[in-house]
Amino acid sequence: MSKSALAFLMFSLVVNAVMSLGLALFVLLKANALKVNRYFAYLCLVTGIMFTVYFLEFYCLWRGQLVMAEYWQRTLMIFVFLIPPILFQFTMHFLNRPVPLWVTIANYLVALSGPLFIYTPAFAYDFRLFNGLYWLKSGPLFYPMFSYFVGNVLYVLFMLYRNYKSTVKSTRKEQIRLVYLAFLIGFVTGCAGFLMWLNIPLKPYSTILVSLYVLIIAYAVLKHQFLNIPLIIKNSLIYTTAMCLITLAYFALIYVFEHQLRGIMGYQSVLVSLGITLLLAGLFIPLQEFLRRVIEKYLFKGTAAQFSEHMERIQQEMILSERYKTFSDVVKSLTVAIKEPLMALKNYNAEYQQHLDDKMFLERFAQVLDIEIQKIENLVEGLDKYSHPEPLRMERTDMYALLTDLLDEMRPLLNSQKISITKSFDDHKVFYLNVDLKQIRQALMSVVEHTLKTMPEGGHLYAEVEHKENDFVIFLKDTGKPIPDAQIEKVFDPFSQYHGQEPSMELAIAFSIIKNHGGKIFVNSDESEGNEFVIELPLSLFFRHFNARE
Repeated sequence: MSKSALAFLMFSLVVNAVMSLGLALFVLLKANALKVNRYFAYLCLVTGIMFTVYFLEFYCLWRGQLVMAEYWQRTLMIFVFLIPPILFQFTMHFLNRPVPLWVTIANYLVALSGPLFIYTPAFAYDFRLFNGLYWLKSGPLFYPMFSYFVGNVLYVLFMLYRNYKSTVKSTRKEQIRLVYLAFLIGFVTGCAGFLMWLNIPLKPYSTILVSLYVLIIAYAVLKHQFLNIPLIIKNSLIYTTAMCLITLAYFALIYVFEHQLRGIMGYQSVLVSLGITLLLAGLFIPLQEFLRRVIEKYLFKGTAAQFSEHMERIQQEMILSERYKTFSDVVKSLTVAIKEPLMALKNYNAEYQQHLDDKMFLERFAQVLDIEIQKIENLVEGLDKYSHPEPLRMERTDMYALLTDLLDEMRPLLNSQKISITKSFDDHKVFYLNVDLKQIRQALMSVVEHTLKTMPEGGHLYAEVEHKENDFVIFLKDTGKPIPDAQIEKVFDPFSQYHGQEPSMELAIAFSIIKNHGGKIFVNSDESEGNEFVIELPLSLFFRHFNARE
């Protein structure tokens, strides 16, 4: 293999390593609060280390050190087989899919079994010249590990595709689409490194395209809030990526010029090569500085310091803007919600003077007055609870008992509306969390009361509990009218209203309570199956877990 071809492969591996490691460090340092973010960072970190080892292999081939090249080629496979379990965990967290602990352990055990035989002839042997490049010949144990790798990747891509098809929310759908595209391109182009192992005489030139997955993920971060990275960090990512690309282009330019000079002048000395490289580096510094200034001036409207100061101002303005928007939305919703009872009172009041002697009218007017005033009181009370939440009074609470008692208490009301209940959990289990019992009970009751409104003619309510790796999850699923797509994103807003229902604060209060506990609540709606509310409480609230009641 020619030195120029080796140089191209080495350069492509440096680009991949720098971009993968850069993205990993960026997420770990700037956005590591969520576990899904950390798994994504670990994935990028292992990928970056893999490409670094790959580079060392080709560097040894460049130097003619075949023994070390073979060592690095074997070592490379350790990191290749570490990618599937991390990719699997990231994807399952990203899609909010629970994974049994034994599956995770088994996945890592298979991946970590690699070092036991990767350095033996059973995995690979005969480091020979193949298709112009030194490469190992695969042994019998290579094929099951290769199948394990491909199987994991295909399953992940299948899960991403399936969730993309079933997701309604537009932003979430676009996030899944971009992650699917990034991984598809990354793994299809990256798998070029397997071709030589499979005795297919195609050199791994396409590995340079693996960097596209980093660029697609960066676009997902910037455009579609992937990984929940705030605006100021997003713009910092653009700035850092731009500077990184300039630096890489700068070194690539130096390499090309030095290589051309060597061909013209015919020198072979390492010292002469180093001297000319340093000279070219000095000559190209003004060009690098010029490009940096152009980017700062026209893309970021100032220097790095000015850009940082500008972004801090934007962040403060965003906080104020979000507060004003929230206040405006609440006021607007309250105005709409309170207009109906006020109009009813106004209409009756207009006729009141004309019916002073009409006893039936006066009785009806008194009833309407009671009902409409109660509606206004409920709205104001709900708004007060939402805007002034009580401080949390955490106490040791058995979550199974709480949910069981709540459903048993509401059973007469549910039965009166011809709604049956199915509990898909063991009443005799115990799982303690430190929560505010009163508020969590109120949140659960608000969700159940909301489901009653979607089943005016009767139906079925399913209650289920799961223990995820990081969350205690409660599922409340009804067979009522599905929430319209246009309302899915607004269902937890104050005074949410659809299907002709009266404006309500129930779900907004439930959302506020769960959020104050550090948890999440969201809804999935299906035209044929109804609505499913998912409540996730973090296991950081964990107190103690038993298998049976004491």
